[in-house]
Amino acid sequence: TWLSGLNYCDWGSEVSGTGGSYKQLVCDEFGNVLNLNLQSNNMVGEIPPEIGVLVYMTSYISFFNAQTGPIPTSLGLITQLQTFDVESNNMNGPLFQSDYVGGPNGLKNVVNWRSSLNNFDGTIPAEIGEWTKIQNLWFADNQLAGTIPTEIGNLENMGAFLFYKNQIKGTIPTEIGNMNVLTWIDMEDNEIVGTIPESFYTNLDLEEVILKSNAISGSLSPSIGDLTR
Repeated sequence: TWLSGLNYCDWGSEVSGTGGSYKQLVCDEFGNVLNLNLQSNNMVGEIPPEIGVLVYMTSYISFFNAQTGPIPTSLGLITQLQTFDVESNNMNGPLFQSDYVGGPNGLKNVVNWRSSLNNFDGTIPAEIGEWTKIQNLWFADNQLAGTIPTEIGNLENMGAFLFYKNQIKGTIPTEIGNMNVLTWIDMEDNEIVGTIPESFYTNLDLEEVILKSNAISGSLSPSIGDLTR
């Protein structure tokens, strides 16, 4: 295992993956773990709470495995974390916990959060609006409920917002129009109601919009002609 050697940083050999070559473990000159990439292996079990000691880590990637259990609350101690990707595992429990979303230990530097294709539940908290650097927020095909908070409009750097196949209710908040660089939004197969707000059409960078299998009503605005991409 990667912790069994005298110098665990030597474990970071370069391997080939679907996106090209990458190092499984990257350390800085002082031996601090910066990146941990376990993608497409046969990893099982839970992410241990001790992961919180890796306070210099900026990237944790373990998609396409069979990891279980919840996201440890100690994740909030890794304040430099920019990428957290656990897509396609068997993890469960509340997805957005107060220990790392909001508060003094919130992940204010997170840019990529990919947690689709698991069994997470809970709701989208208003504190998600503090993730102002986020560019990719993916939690599709889970069991989240509740509504989309208006604070989602604070995420002005968001490029992709994917939450299809959950149980999200309520309306599309008008504040979603603040996402000026949003290119991809997919809310298919939820329980969204109401009309598409006029502000939605101000996202002029939109290239892919998937709203099917909800209970959205009303008509399309003539402003849809502005979405030329």
